[in-house]
Amino acid sequence: MNIYIGNLPERLEPSELDKILRFVLLPHSFRELVRRLFNKKDWVYHSEFEVMDDTLDDHPIRYARAVIEPERVARRALQRLDHLTFQGNSLRAREYWARNQGNDRRHRQFKNLYSVRAYNRRVVERRRQL
Repeated sequence: MNIYIGNLPERLEPSELDKILRFVLLPHSFRELVRRLFNKKDWVYHSEFEVMDDTLDDHPIRYARAVIEPERVARRALQRLDHLTFQGNSLRAREYWARNQGNDRRHRQFKNLYSVRAYNRRVVERRRQL
């Protein structure tokens, strides 16, 4: 399962995200520890993190995409990572959906493209002529 983790601190490495995941998934009671030892469905088989830097309105933003298997463990991690305070930042976590790159209207810079502005201007001019 893919998870989006937003509002990351500036200096955070993927290895640190892996440590956060392991901490979040620690059992909270002895009963849960025993259950996890004997139930292989609750073990993390695969975890992979990719940290990305971007800008939004000239403000730097930092987020990560995590791939966690199995899905049952990923859902538990998703619940526990959301609103977790780390280095003064409240992390946001949700399921990650990759956007279709062919659909340019979803791109946040779509309205700033010159061809789109020219097209919109022509549409407005035609409406005024009617």
